Amino acid sequence: YIRIFSYHPAEDGDLDAIRDEVMSRIKQLAAIAEENRVILLLENDNNLYGSTDDRVLDILEHCASGALRSAFDPGNFVINNVKPVDEAYPKLDRYLTYVHVKDATNEPRQFVPAGAGEGQIDQLLLKLRESGYTGYLSVEPHLHHYLPHASNPKRVVTAVRALKDLLARAEMAWE
Repeated sequence: YIRIFSYHPAEDGDLDAIRDEVMSRIKQLAAIAEENRVILLLENDNNLYGSTDDRVLDILEHCASGALRSAFDPGNFVINNVKPVDEAYPKLDRYLTYVHVKDATNEPRQFVPAGAGEGQIDQLLLKLRESGYTGYLSVEPHLHHYLPHASNPKRVVTAVRALKDLLARAEMAWE
C-alpha cells in the first residue's frame, strides 16, 4: 500500500479548474501501480482536489482501477464540512481499504481524539463491523492543538487509547 494525495491548485486557485489534470495524473499513477501490483490509497486531505467525498468519488470512478482505493479520513472530512458516515461512507464504502482514525471538531476547528469530535467514528466502526471490513485502521495523532502542552508520545498514547475504547464499545477485536 502507498498512500497518495490528490493535487493542490496554484495559490488561490480554483479546485474545479484542476480536475482534468488531477484525473490525468492519478490515472497514470494507477496504471503504474497496476503494472507493479501496488495498491494506491487516496486520502481525502485538506486543500486538495480530493478533499470532499464527491471529489474523491469522482477520482475513483474516473480512474476505475483496482489499484486505487480509498484511505478514508473522518477528521479531514469534518474539516471540509462533510459528515463522514452520513455523507461520505455511503459513496465510498466500496472503495474503502484503509481508515485513518482521526477525529475533528469545527468549533474550535481542530483535530481531537477519536470519538471526541464530529467524525462519527463510533458509527463508522459499526458500519465497518457490519460490512465485514478486514482492512486497516491507522491512528493519526494530530493532537497538537488539542493537547498543546503534551509531548508527542503523550499525544500518540491519547489517540491510541481513544481508538481502543471505541473498538471495545463496538465489540471489535484488534491486533
